[in-house]
Amino acid sequence: MYLTVVGYREEADMPITFKKIPSEKGIFTFENPKHAFPTRISYSNPETNAIHAWIEGTIEGELRKMDFNFKRE
Repeated sequence: MYLTVVGYREEADMPITFKKIPSEKGIFTFENPKHAFPTRISYSNPETNAIHAWIEGTIEGELRKMDFNFKRE
């Protein structure tokens, strides 16, 4: 399974593909170690009407993680 992201930044409008890798139960993780940042995109469904997504990777030698929480009301 693959996840393709397009146009997340104006200067980078080329499609970037991430491959699904094994991860914990209930978490979907996609990885592209050749991409600068992020190298991983993960999703979980902590509640019926919610999604937790996060991106991870290294910037200037430091591991970074950004969380995104979505909830339908």
